[in-house]
Amino acid sequence: MLRGTTFVAILLATTTAALAQGPLTAQLVANDATTAQWIDPATGAVGAQMSTPPGPTTGTAVQVGYGGNPSFARYQCSLAPAGDGFAFSASSSCSYPLGSIVGQIHADLTLTIAGNGAAFAGIDALLWHGGDYPGPTAMLVDVGDDGVVDLTSDWSVGPGYRQHRLWYWDFADGDLVIRVRSDQASFGGWQVHGLSLDVRPWAPGTSPVSAGSTTIPYIPINVTDPESSNYALVAEPPAQPQHAMDLRATGMGHYGYFLVSDVGATLPLLLPAPWNVPSPALSNVLAFAGGAVTATVPYPPNAPTPREWVLPVPPLPPGLTFYVQHASANQYYAFWFGTTNVVRIDT
Repeated sequence: MLRGTTFVAILLATTTAALAQGPLTAQLVANDATTAQWIDPATGAVGAQMSTPPGPTTGTAVQVGYGGNPSFARYQCSLAPAGDGFAFSASSSCSYPLGSIVGQIHADLTLTIAGNGAAFAGIDALLWHGGDYPGPTAMLVDVGDDGVVDLTSDWSVGPGYRQHRLWYWDFADGDLVIRVRSDQASFGGWQVHGLSLDVRPWAPGTSPVSAGSTTIPYIPINVTDPESSNYALVAEPPAQPQHAMDLRATGMGHYGYFLVSDVGATLPLLLPAPWNVPSPALSNVLAFAGGAVTATVPYPPNAPTPREWVLPVPPLPPGLTFYVQHASANQYYAFWFGTTNVVRIDT
């Protein structure tokens, strides 16, 4: 160990069978050792290192210190029941280099969620970064574990700072498998990357019908720190018992509406140039409702931009079939318009 080194380690790893919550069960597995360490690239010397072994876990934390900083390199994650589903969180951080000494983090986790009769699940994801230079491999999320990274800390791929995504999973395609990987090293100033994943079953009698806009709209908090979202709609069990379900939509803009139709067919809605990217829209809208804004992007300061809306649905007579979609548009800074996937509701 080099002179002037302090060492602090936190180790927590709990082996467990799959967790159960509502109809869902979840298991988190570390595919290999989760490690925090510091090294001297100039000499190749590895100093303090702390790791937890591979295998099932509900949470782990590793940390090493150096040069009076007890959190020179730190990683932690956890999985717990939340509401009708599960909440997973992870964070990875490395301090700025001290001389030739740098911190390093490595983690490779697989989260598997089984439906056990639930037809669909909603996945609410947030990836964020604090610091000046995000690590391109510090937080990578692969939904479906198919080798395609769906959410990344690499800013060269797209807007970074705070990335909000809402997805859904069809359990007819098998269990929901989410791979989360972190490989981070000290660079520039102090860097921290965080991830949260909330997975909930869909409300009974609901199903996705068609996809929506693929555009990822973003609003800059400043030149280098954008917040981004996608256009998506899920049908969740109600937050209040007097409701039948909650419809939750993501998008971007000060104008957002839930659209209701008696048919699920969509037609491409083409706006004038330069916004001539077609958005699929319900072909026969019978009614619309605004819903409640439940999340915003803090820009512009005098009029934060909505990015999420919730519409509680009351109990309805049995035997009805109708279709819902959400559309949102933004007029500040940049013009964005998009539509979500269509959801079918059978009462």
